[in-house]
Amino acid sequence: MVVYFSGTGNSKYVAERIAGSLQEKLLCMNEQIKSGDTGTVKTGENLVVVVPTYAWRIPRVVSDWIGQTEFVGAKNVWYVMSCGSGIGGADIYNRKLSEKKGLKHMGTAQIIMPENYIAMFNAPDVEKAKKIVAAAGPDIAKAVMAIKHGEKLLSKSGFGASFESGLVNDIFYAAFVKAKAFYADQTCTGCGKCVKVCPLNNVTMKNKKKRKGVNNTQIRCPYCGSPAILRSADGIYRDNNKNTMLYVCKNYPECDAYVRVHTGTTIPVGSLANHELRTLRRTAHQYFDQLYLSGMMSKQDAYQWLADLLSAPLSKAHIGYLGEYYCKVVIEESRKMLQKRGNKKVPKFEVIQGGAAS
Repeated sequence: MVVYFSGTGNSKYVAERIAGSLQEKLLCMNEQIKSGDTGTVKTGENLVVVVPTYAWRIPRVVSDWIGQTEFVGAKNVWYVMSCGSGIGGADIYNRKLSEKKGLKHMGTAQIIMPENYIAMFNAPDVEKAKKIVAAAGPDIAKAVMAIKHGEKLLSKSGFGASFESGLVNDIFYAAFVKAKAFYADQTCTGCGKCVKVCPLNNVTMKNKKKRKGVNNTQIRCPYCGSPAILRSADGIYRDNNKNTMLYVCKNYPECDAYVRVHTGTTIPVGSLANHELRTLRRTAHQYFDQLYLSGMMSKQDAYQWLADLLSAPLSKAHIGYLGEYYCKVVIEESRKMLQKRGNKKVPKFEVIQGGAAS
């Protein structure tokens, strides 16, 4: 199993890449930390922990959660840390945590990702961030190969690394790791997302703004970072006789990401997706829908099954928000369910060319 903690998406991206390559289940610990859930987690023999780097160590909130949580079946643990420049001597402390849990320590990998601690540093622009993410690909692949073959990950060591992750970490946490550096100004739309996702419940909403639909200035393309524009599907759909409206990337058609809205509203049915992801989501929905259209279960039970599969609240269990990894998981698990229940002729739906979901 791959478990991850992510504040802005860097570690989430790395974790999804690793889980997809290893065909392992993926668990986000943010919700568990937010709710104080330290119940048992069934992992299998190999556990991969993907986390960001806070002052050359894994976040203390993560090490606390790992220390209190029982990982049933786990024997080996690898750590993969995303960072802006380096992880120092984090492996020294990761080893101690592994030993405390009675797990065989298999080392720590460093993955350079776009800087995101905006309280102290400037985040790179979209183009530079893309290059950094692309450059991380080989390092992620290297970590995957080591984990797949049961090999240890090589980590930085030496006095300098130990100093960064030791004394400097203590000073850095005391001086800089504070919620006070972040605040909302008059541009806040009152969407409440920051309140929902903060794992430490540090954010509260006062005098919430009322709004209708969605402020489309807040919707941006996940591929190029450009704002999304609300427009008719004319010229994009072959036949738009239903007068469908879409949020479309401003750079369309160079960037072909878009998502439709619920009829009669400005609320998107999911997140913007390019052609490949739209096709994959459609395929996932077709397989998933068979769970209740075939009479195997009610529609309500099917969505509860989906929520359990995604380790997400029922309100968040929507295929329109899934990335490639989870779409493939839904397709595969839906097919297994249909076959298991005696549906010998499981319908085959079109998938993207070369897709692993077929």
